[in-house]
Amino acid sequence: MMVSLGLLGLPAMGCQKVLDVVHRLTGGTNGDGAGPEGATPTAHGQPESAQPEGAPSSVRTPATVRATGCPALLANAALTPGTVHNNTVSHDETWTLEDSPHRLPDGVTVQTGATLTIAPCAVVLVGNGNGVLVRSGAGLVAVGDAQHPVRFGSDNAQPQPGGWQAVAFEENARNTSRFSHAVIEHGGGDWGGENAGLIVRLTGLHADHLTLRANRAFGIELRDRGSFSDDSGDVTVTGTAAVNAALTGAVWVQNAPQVASLPAGAYTGNAIDEVFIAYATAGSDLSTIRQSATWKNLGVPYHLADGQDLRVDGPTGPVLTIAAGTTIRFGRDAGISVGYDAEGGLVMDGNADETRIVLRPAGTDESPAQWHGVYFGPRFNRSASRMRFVTLRNAGSAWNGQLCDWQGTSGDNPFVMFEAAPPADHFTHLTFAVAGPDGVAFGRKWNGAPVDLAAASQGHDFSQFGAPCHQSPVADANGACPDPAPACP
Repeated sequence: MMVSLGLLGLPAMGCQKVLDVVHRLTGGTNGDGAGPEGATPTAHGQPESAQPEGAPSSVRTPATVRATGCPALLANAALTPGTVHNNTVSHDETWTLEDSPHRLPDGVTVQTGATLTIAPCAVVLVGNGNGVLVRSGAGLVAVGDAQHPVRFGSDNAQPQPGGWQAVAFEENARNTSRFSHAVIEHGGGDWGGENAGLIVRLTGLHADHLTLRANRAFGIELRDRGSFSDDSGDVTVTGTAAVNAALTGAVWVQNAPQVASLPAGAYTGNAIDEVFIAYATAGSDLSTIRQSATWKNLGVPYHLADGQDLRVDGPTGPVLTIAAGTTIRFGRDAGISVGYDAEGGLVMDGNADETRIVLRPAGTDESPAQWHGVYFGPRFNRSASRMRFVTLRNAGSAWNGQLCDWQGTSGDNPFVMFEAAPPADHFTHLTFAVAGPDGVAFGRKWNGAPVDLAAASQGHDFSQFGAPCHQSPVADANGACPDPAPACP
């Protein structure tokens, strides 16, 4: 099991000491707990590539001038010619700072059974249109410290965003793979429609003190079941350059369940500062929230793609918690659906006006009914779910709610819909803004006794709502709406 240097409480140390710690923690670089026996130290105090005797090396052209200091901290133009590698690592190897920069004109694939270890202060430079691919059953360990980072970048004297592809992990890459005090920059060149500096399909990749900077399109892509480990943290994504307005951001996430794994850190300074979520209702466990999770306040909005309803339900009765201060931006006809097919719950509690949760449309169109709203289905967990200090703007695109009518208005465009009567005190201090003429704040689609969700004691703000009715009438126990329709109170 890999252990973060920070968790060990280790002080800043020289490159050799950091590398020694990495080797002890990984049991060498074999990835199976067995370190390389008889590794011969070089004249520079670093072990040679950790591989079986006689195994082929990736080195095409060895370095003729040994690097000193910390090459990872130098600009590309200040580096020596370094080492040129072939495009395959088939056995365990360690790439040292002395042999830096490690140049990959054709990129590199770390093959099944191999682990590539990048030493503190080493720098890896990738040729235009190529990348670093870690196959299933392979590993990549890039661990430095605050003074001795590891850097991946473009093999260009004056690098630009998109100068190479990415560091990419296949789904079953070794979960001993990790980044610590590492930088990935100027990636994001097109890789079969994928554009980011780091592309992760591996579940539980560890990353701490990882910086993604000046990449193209996105800093990070989480694809399929790709996620970060629970002990990841201090991730920075900044300087991401746009491909176009529809394809850029800090992070691109394919499936909603992986969002919760995003580590705390800094995600600002990009062409668009947001976490883009491509699929939330693709109809599989990959896209529906089936396990309880918390979406952190990362300091930038989450953005659900057009037509995507974030769904929360499943056999374990999952509860999704949205942290105070979070903003979620909804594409056209996107929304949140809780407890529809199975039990599920939703907690959105901003705690106070200063840390409100904001739900709003993704675009700049300020007309009504841009996105659906929040839908609590017949199986929603009424005791666990709550919304407090939440602002909802421009919601109310049709849920096909078939609500009971007020006199003169259908009220079929609710911001918040209930198919089961909720506890009124779980839904307080909500602000509703920009509704259409048939908009209603609360759609009460259940049969039986009404629950007053819009009472003054609830602390809601309807001053910007713009529609006359704040909650729909309730059908009786037999499902019949009031006849004649009552006047809007």
